[in-house]
Amino acid sequence: ERGLGQVYLDHLLRVATPLLEDGYEVLFWADVLADHPEVAGALPTAGLVPVVWQYDGPDHARAALDRASPQQHRQWAADGFDMEALAGGFQQRVKALTAVDRPFWVAPGTSAWNSLIGRLDNAVENLLDAAEAGREHGAGGYVVTTWGDHGHHEPPPVTYPGLLFGAAVSWCLDSNRDIDLGATLDHVVFADDAPGLGTVLTAIGTVADRLDAPILNASALFTLLLAGGDAEAVPVVAPDALAAAEDVLMTAADTLTLTRPAGADGDVAVRETAQAVALAGFAVTLLAAGGVAQLTPTEAADLLTRLDRLLAEQRACWLLSARPGGLDDSIARFAPLRAALAERACR
Repeated sequence: ERGLGQVYLDHLLRVATPLLEDGYEVLFWADVLADHPEVAGALPTAGLVPVVWQYDGPDHARAALDRASPQQHRQWAADGFDMEALAGGFQQRVKALTAVDRPFWVAPGTSAWNSLIGRLDNAVENLLDAAEAGREHGAGGYVVTTWGDHGHHEPPPVTYPGLLFGAAVSWCLDSNRDIDLGATLDHVVFADDAPGLGTVLTAIGTVADRLDAPILNASALFTLLLAGGDAEAVPVVAPDALAAAEDVLMTAADTLTLTRPAGADGDVAVRETAQAVALAGFAVTLLAAGGVAQLTPTEAADLLTRLDRLLAEQRACWLLSARPGGLDDSIARFAPLRAALAERACR
């Protein structure tokens, strides 16, 4: 009856006002303001800081929207999402705030979640987009985010390229725009003067882009696995793109057997990354076969055995860097895939 914008404003002020009165600065996600600019003009002038988030680069978002199915577009419309605004990136997302001279922060992301091995091309575009828009419009802060959507299957090292690049371009955009990210990771993060884990992480981060199967907020390989191996859940991938992705992953796996970072947790980071590469390689094999539905019983049985080994190692790697909480939930996300393979193997 009163409209989403007014209801949201009342709720936000109910939460924030006591904190403002106690002298705190309050940061809040600004997504509602993008669709309801009248709210931006009604906010208190001091202490309440909108944080504008956007996790796909403009070019990637446009490609994903163009490749999305009519059914997906209908679902977005039914959910009330203005998907076209995503293709405008941070420039579009901050319009409601710049129109009323509202101070704000920007929050891009590492693009590590929902990916297994990262979406580094998208991360670089997204992090640059935030830095450029933030600098142009006087943003007061820059927050690099990383999330654990759908089970947090990516290990910590997969987040490092995005974290480092975000730190670099938020601090000095022009000097670091074209930084050699792999070499910088090796030197700064892993204390390694030779090409090693940092170089591997930047290489595997290109796989999602090489597949040319853009999806918003996720990679095709991750989406395939969590969709139970249903190839129709992802855009069509050309055979040569699959071959290129497989080549990158095989080279990365070989390099990791020889990589010895000098950093204190280098051995852990290598093992975690090798597991992520193996899981991505499994997804490439499944996608190249056309998904679970196209497997012979023998192929399905072989992949089921391979998956069980991968899940055992996934459990072990999780516990190298994280608490047990969330582990069972994370592994359970593979249950539909495992069931589909088992059913196919029994035919």
